[in-house]
Amino acid sequence: MGWEIERKFLIERLPGDITRTKPVSIIQGYLILCRNGPELRIRSIEKRYYLTIKGEGSLRRKEIETEITKAPFKSLWPHTVGKRIEKRRYSINYGSQEIIIDEFAGKYTGLMIAEIEFPNEKQALEFDPPPWFGKEITHNSKYRNRNMAC
Repeated sequence: MGWEIERKFLIERLPGDITRTKPVSIIQGYLILCRNGPELRIRSIEKRYYLTIKGEGSLRRKEIETEITKAPFKSLWPHTVGKRIEKRRYSINYGSQEIIIDEFAGKYTGLMIAEIEFPNEKQALEFDPPPWFGKEITHNSKYRNRNMAC
């Protein structure tokens, strides 16, 4: 079982150098959502499919992700009706860090969130965000994908 350690920030516009990267399309739906508890989701990124369990938390939480084939994804997808999100994901380098930017679609069109994953909490807390980052939302549950999907 792995740990996901990440910080999240709102951004108002995509940085200029991001136009050189090709975004990937993501759809994800939730099969199980426990209030303030674990979640079980499925996700399609282009033509790859994943089943993920995430534990509680904001900065640090348990995560188990496994790649699945299209068949189980398609059979599970109908069970996510009313609990889905769509987004385009960009990935850029910032020094030695990778910044993931999710540009949401549907009812969240216009919302953009930057995420940075870290190997440990110390590095996460020491991270100095670039000037184009907006408000930090790491601990704001309103911006958790699971809550936005409902």
